Amino acid sequence: MSTAFRVQLAIAALGAGLLHLAVAAGADLPVAIAFAACGAAELVWAGFAIARVSLPLARAVPPLALVPIGVWLIALLGLSRSPGTLPFPALALAALLDLAVAIGAAVLLRHRPASRVRPAHGGSFTVPLVIGAFAMSALVLPALGTTSAGMAASHGPHATHGPSERLELPASHSDQ
Repeated sequence: MSTAFRVQLAIAALGAGLLHLAVAAGADLPVAIAFAACGAAELVWAGFAIARVSLPLARAVPPLALVPIGVWLIALLGLSRSPGTLPFPALALAALLDLAVAIGAAVLLRHRPASRVRPAHGGSFTVPLVIGAFAMSALVLPALGTTSAGMAASHGPHATHGPSERLELPASHSDQ
């Protein structure tokens, strides 16, 4: 298996997991629990996929990567009391990333080499990791901004970098 391909699948799962956790923060309770479970599973799987030489749970990944898409469809069809509050851009990107993981894992299963896989060294691991991280941040960060968690972070009381209000100290602490 190509180290670069495995790393890219892990980064895609990482992006989808972050999006699902952000969506869970603002969703109704049943939907929030489902998306939080999916997001946590994606983050854990991504960590193991980056750390290991082979793809973890390789045979289970293609169907399991489609579970969050099913959760989204069920939420749209009535599980959520307010399906209109689910952020479409974030969930659409997460669905595309999950599809990429499912298809990529299926391709890896189909074209599994007979030889023993060797650990990656140097640039064969680092370069794909850095390129994938830049690409994923360019895609995922704007989508995170469409979630309620992203809006709170970018429009909340701690979002500005302007001058802060001056703290008034009691007379005993002021300069003399």
